[in-house]
Amino acid sequence: MNDLEENLKAFEVQLPRLLGTDKGRFAVGRVGDEFSCWDTFGDAYQYGCKIYGLKPFLVKMVERFERPIFIGYSAA
Repeated sequence: MNDLEENLKAFEVQLPRLLGTDKGRFAVGRVGDEFSCWDTFGDAYQYGCKIYGLKPFLVKMVERFERPIFIGYSAA
């Protein structure tokens, strides 16, 4: 399992707790740590850089269902 997969799994384990207190905010953390939440992506990312430096970490919005992002393309 790579770093992204491990960090996503750690986030998913903590998601029920985060939904109860921080829905709509941005969680930042990594495997082995408790995720903390911030109001903006920028604040969460800045905190992650300060705490983890060059180590991989995850910033993700706390929401029950992920909204798909559609990227259009032309088959022509």
